[in-house]
Amino acid sequence: MTLTLLSAGSNAHGQLAHSSNEDSHTFLPCQFLGSPANKLPSNATQLLDVATGANHTLILLQLSPVNDKPGGRRIREVWGCGDGRAGQLGRKYQEFLDVARASGKPFQTDVFRKLELDLEAEGLEGYEPKAISAGWETSYITLSTSNGNMSDVLVSFGSDDFGDLGIGGLAKRKGKEARKELNRIDFSHLLPDGALVSIVGLSANQHHVVVHIRAGEKGWVVGWGAARHGQIGVPPTVGSKPAPTVGKPQLMMVEDMNDPFVSLSVGSQHSVLLRSSGKLVGLGSNRKGQLDVVHLENVKAVSCTWNGTFALVEKDTTWRVHGTGSNTHGQLGRGIGSSNEGQSEHIHFRSMSDGAQPVLLSCGTEHVFVSLTMEREDICGSQSDQVWGWGWNEHGNLGMGHTDDRHEPVRIFPKESGEAGRLAGIWTGSGTSWILWRTNNVLVS
Repeated sequence: MTLTLLSAGSNAHGQLAHSSNEDSHTFLPCQFLGSPANKLPSNATQLLDVATGANHTLILLQLSPVNDKPGGRRIREVWGCGDGRAGQLGRKYQEFLDVARASGKPFQTDVFRKLELDLEAEGLEGYEPKAISAGWETSYITLSTSNGNMSDVLVSFGSDDFGDLGIGGLAKRKGKEARKELNRIDFSHLLPDGALVSIVGLSANQHHVVVHIRAGEKGWVVGWGAARHGQIGVPPTVGSKPAPTVGKPQLMMVEDMNDPFVSLSVGSQHSVLLRSSGKLVGLGSNRKGQLDVVHLENVKAVSCTWNGTFALVEKDTTWRVHGTGSNTHGQLGRGIGSSNEGQSEHIHFRSMSDGAQPVLLSCGTEHVFVSLTMEREDICGSQSDQVWGWGWNEHGNLGMGHTDDRHEPVRIFPKESGEAGRLAGIWTGSGTSWILWRTNNVLVS
């Protein structure tokens, strides 16, 4: 089995990991430092997540068990590429780049490399990455340990322009900001004393972050960062006006454990939470109608563009993808000539095989991807996967070989029907898109 990560779109800082800094209008394999071309590291057994900022990318890899022994503890690592000048890829990444430039030696920011983060300096020996997310120029990693008596820890690193780091602002030292490589987010002011914390959800977008926390049989959703539109709940007041930013986690809501939250998604100025019952909770701006999906039921997945919300709804044997919000680039998938804004309406997939079932939903800046699984006509009892997309395409992020927006869903990948392989994941980011494909041989786009 071979896993191949492919990417397309914006690439000014090498954030696609193509060994170049040119935008890519087609899907090309990502490159990994120290690995053969087009291949993940040899000991990588799975790619668990992709998180993208303005010009940087994080991935979470799962590696073979220690000492390759059956039942051994699996290892997780965070790798990154792209722009690290704000510290969003760690201090050593930028130090290595500065040394290389001073000596005239090459240092590739356009390939994935393992992030060398000093966990020991923060007393986090024995912790490993559990989840990742990224804001504009800020990165977030949830860390956990196999010790059942230790809480999960969330660390942030990078820019703090809108309180993104979640630490209440950077300390000053001799008139300058005293930056740490890693910043531990403190939730103790919101939780019971001595609570053993599990971080079960994490979502960031441009400049606000939403986190789902549980302790025992209780749960909370908290947030910080940009707050002017209520996207992290009611902000505190400054004078007579709501605070534009909140620098530390604040309580957004207490979880109903009879109908717990199962996923979080955030746009530029809004946040949407999905309950286990299939109902949605929306917060923040609705100026573009981006919260008009909250009346839906039987929602199986939800994802946000900057100014829109998309929900995968499944009832009985039928399914629909509903979209609402901004439609400036055709991201509502309703065809050329439709309004630039719209209320919730399901999206039509044309020229698609009967019996296709949606599996994954992912929203980027202002473009949308959906994966579909269907029975293959040429092989009885076998299934095939397709990725469909639409919306903004200025950087070629739909991977179609051009930069024209698409106002209706179109099949993106694979290009040929019946191509061998199965889909293992889709992700979308800031003008970027990512596909993880599983084959018996290396896939070259």
